[in-house]
Amino acid sequence: MARLLGLEAEAESDTDGATGDLDEGAISELIQQRQTARQQRDFITADDIRDQLTAVGVTVVDQPGGTVRWHRQ
Repeated sequence: MARLLGLEAEAESDTDGATGDLDEGAISELIQQRQTARQQRDFITADDIRDQLTAVGVTVVDQPGGTVRWHRQ
């Protein structure tokens, strides 16, 4: 529900280095691919990319106007 309202709830994480081998450039590239998929209304691919990022400890936050923020958990 918070995500729908544009709010962000952060869960505490007790893992360090959860992003594995992904550097900021790789994360940004995946987010750009996700944005392209969303613009093409390919929501399955967009959701898969979000799941990949979540699995390595990256939270993606969609904001109004199409802006996307991300942070490491």
